[in-house]
Amino acid sequence: MPISGSRFKEISELGLKDNEVALMWFNNYSGFVFKTSKSLIIVDPVDLPNEALEILEPDIIFISHEHYDHYNKGTVTKLSKNKSKIVAPRHIIMDLHVSVSDDTLHVIKAGESLKHNDIELIGFEASHPSPEPLTLVLIAENGITIYHAIDSATFDGMREVGEKYKPDIAIVPIGIAPRTSPKEGLRAITLIRPKIAIPHHATKGFNEFKSLVNSNLPEVSVKVLDKGEIWIYSK
Repeated sequence: MPISGSRFKEISELGLKDNEVALMWFNNYSGFVFKTSKSLIIVDPVDLPNEALEILEPDIIFISHEHYDHYNKGTVTKLSKNKSKIVAPRHIIMDLHVSVSDDTLHVIKAGESLKHNDIELIGFEASHPSPEPLTLVLIAENGITIYHAIDSATFDGMREVGEKYKPDIAIVPIGIAPRTSPKEGLRAITLIRPKIAIPHHATKGFNEFKSLVNSNLPEVSVKVLDKGEIWIYSK
């Protein structure tokens, strides 16, 4: 069932302190809204209710790859209103070229970064069957760092994310996508070592993931988000 438009309105209008970031997961896949005291960022916007397209005015839209559960051209076009900075791999930017103002489009590759409104987005590699799949490191203006693994299978390179960026939060897939599961989610968290682990991209397995992390990595907290739940992290 789609998330009601009122939840998108609530996170859009949410007032946050300088040391906070709000998160909302809005579909079965990797769709997230991140809100800071200054910016609204949306990742992989699909399965959004029509009200959300009217309400939301994101500063940044990040698209990880072209699969149907991560990218919808019509949704991105309506959502951007030619104001949002759209950050995505080249093949998606080329697809949007005729529908969205070129001033808003930004190609990103693994290893590249972009700063916008004091938010830093860093494209990171992924292990997924797509021409240029990305995972995302997001560094908020207050220094809170989130690693969003999208629907990537766990791979050894995730250790670099933990060592280099020391994320406060890691969002990892535990189902639906190839070679993902609660056990593989645990392996990802073992490599990344965030303060908080959030499972996503699944319709089941959340309690199993939480139990595995609690048993094997008690120093890592697990936050299981209900879809549409707005959760605020403070640093």
